[in-house]
Amino acid sequence: MDDTDFSGEGELSAVTCPDEAARIIPGQTVTCTATYTTTQADVDSGRLTNTATATATPPTGTPPVSPPSTVEVPFDGTNSLAIEKRATTVDVNANRIIDLGDRVEWTIIVTNTGAQTVSDIAVSDPDGRCGHLPGDEPRLRGADDMHGAPRTPSTPRTCVAARCETSRR
Repeated sequence: MDDTDFSGEGELSAVTCPDEAARIIPGQTVTCTATYTTTQADVDSGRLTNTATATATPPTGTPPVSPPSTVEVPFDGTNSLAIEKRATTVDVNANRIIDLGDRVEWTIIVTNTGAQTVSDIAVSDPDGRCGHLPGDEPRLRGADDMHGAPRTPSTPRTCVAARCETSRR
């Protein structure tokens, strides 16, 4: 038996057949096996295919070759994200109470809870911008880290934004 076509990204085991495969009579069957551990790249592709053929040596004549047999394994699962937002207060004026002029830092954690790798993660937080203090432009610290590299399932990504309060006269 020979695995002739395999779409997996990892290493397929060798095909093993039981001792009785050494000789089978007409109409008899033998079950051979191979194993494979799926990779994230396999899951991301949506399916895994494997094709095998069998050959044998007869006592006389031409060695028979089976037609190929292909199996396709689809990967199930939904694509989903989870988000958690946390707040940490910073007592800027050190008066031991959170009041005017103090700061709240928001931590936003995005986790890929689905089966496939996702990319181009973006966080929308319309109220997560700073006030009108000079030089304190709205931004998400780590924003470069929020975009770009794909995230695999269950790998969280953290983003921190600060909201600054200013006095109104």
